[in-house]
Amino acid sequence: YYSDSDGNDFSTVDSIAVELISQVEEIEDLAADSLIKDVVVDVGITNLVLAELYANSEMEISISIKYFNYIPTFWPNDNYPKIILFNVDFQKNGSEWEITSMEEI
Repeated sequence: YYSDSDGNDFSTVDSIAVELISQVEEIEDLAADSLIKDVVVDVGITNLVLAELYANSEMEISISIKYFNYIPTFWPNDNYPKIILFNVDFQKNGSEWEITSMEEI
């Protein structure tokens, strides 16, 4: 079962992934018009709390660009790196952990 305060549930949870992918594609389009060499997407989980069958954490998704392994000074710093934070609840189902709630914070 999945739900969030934006009204997403299992039938609409794909919209979260679609939105993230569209943001990465936006950066790739901007990079294609310049000398940008890498678009980097990092996903990290912090503040993980486990309680038998349930868990909670913060998930950070960072989307950035690099030009020969450094962020260029001409790139607009006010928009990138783009960092999106989520509060995520998990429930254990057998040996797998499933996301039951994922809300942007």
